[in-house]
Amino acid sequence: MDAPRGARHAAAMADLQYVRVPRGEICTQGAQVLRWRDGSDRDVLFVSSKTRLKPGKPIRGGIPVIFPWFGEDPAGKGKAHGVVRREEWRLDEARTDRAQGRVALELRANDDTREDWPHEFAARLLATFGDALAIQWEIENTGKQPFRFEQALHTYFLVGDVQRIAVRGLDGVGYADNKDGGARKTQQGPLRLQGETERYYHGSTATVAIDDPVLGRSIEMQRQGACSTLVWHPWQEKAKEMGDFDAGEWDKMVCVEAANVRDDAITLPPGKVHSLAMTIRVARLPATTGRA
Repeated sequence: MDAPRGARHAAAMADLQYVRVPRGEICTQGAQVLRWRDGSDRDVLFVSSKTRLKPGKPIRGGIPVIFPWFGEDPAGKGKAHGVVRREEWRLDEARTDRAQGRVALELRANDDTREDWPHEFAARLLATFGDALAIQWEIENTGKQPFRFEQALHTYFLVGDVQRIAVRGLDGVGYADNKDGGARKTQQGPLRLQGETERYYHGSTATVAIDDPVLGRSIEMQRQGACSTLVWHPWQEKAKEMGDFDAGEWDKMVCVEAANVRDDAITLPPGKVHSLAMTIRVARLPATTGRA
């Protein structure tokens, strides 16, 4: 008899494995980027100090890779956010020089993934760490039938104070407000967070920027092959209820995500490849930008 899935994970990985390059770090479980430092040698990504760094457990922070569903499994079988973020990806390449590091990983459908999602696929992720953080993520349908999927690079950004940031680039874009029963709305001007937030913006590939007057920087996120932008924040009260989140850190992060979910889900024919690319850059924020 086969060992249960959790036991197989524990046997395969006694500890989490990491690939470290001069300006970043990626965990081979889930192909999850955990750290990237900008040109000023400052961290750009947030990882909770209370996250569970254990095999088979999701990591709270960095850039979780979400596939083939976002949120709860619509079939009611699998765990939240899909079948790849708890899996061990195979390291294809790890290369560094003085300017940047480059890490490539791959995951193919296996017995674990098929338990929850009965489709054949290959996922390949290439992360390049330099003055910009560039991620290229490919999904290939290696089976004989088309499949439909959602995906997201669930990026946790480190901010000085979430109550003072402004998210630009979404003006005029329609979104579903999941904290208001999924009501359809249209963004007017920059987004300023004032409470628990879960918004799915659809049909836009424009560059999004997080203006952060406390840290004096603007984080720009460019993407290709991603038509959804997700913005999520638990706010203070929900953060207290999360076992892998330090309640005192609630105002130091925001998730702004390159994704294809709900209206923008992808249907991929056999033998075809869908590519999602995301590039993150940091610029100095003019002193007059943002709220005082």
